[in-house]
Amino acid sequence: MIQQAEQFLINVSTKKYRSCSTFNELRAKLYHHQSNDKRFVDLPCASITLHNNIRRAFLQTKLWLDSPFLNATDTMEFQDYGYVCLLNENMILPKLDDDIKPADVPEPCKCTTCVRQTCSCRVAGLPCSVFCGCADHEDKGCKNPNT
Repeated sequence: MIQQAEQFLINVSTKKYRSCSTFNELRAKLYHHQSNDKRFVDLPCASITLHNNIRRAFLQTKLWLDSPFLNATDTMEFQDYGYVCLLNENMILPKLDDDIKPADVPEPCKCTTCVRQTCSCRVAGLPCSVFCGCADHEDKGCKNPNT
């Protein structure tokens, strides 16, 4: 059901990329089709973040529907619905996933084939990702030995 909700949200948020099946795929396509000022913070959330938001919305709806009849908090495990339970502090907090590029990960390369030793992914010893320039040029093929 979560995948169906994800597909629904893709369909209502964009007409151009309705062929995407996940928010991760949508993020990659939007990144490659943005203007020259590409920023990760301008992209929609990652699929795991969306899934946790869907779980939290489901839980809240379930609590509203069940509240007149039973105490749903006794029967529901909040951890299963995108929350983190801090028992020692008696708190329940939303689980936050860092779906923005981590600071220690280099910027995606802008290469078309990653042949040169100056490719930022090669220098870092990392494989190229769907955000790299070579992903736009799949027909030429990425030559990054780490991929």
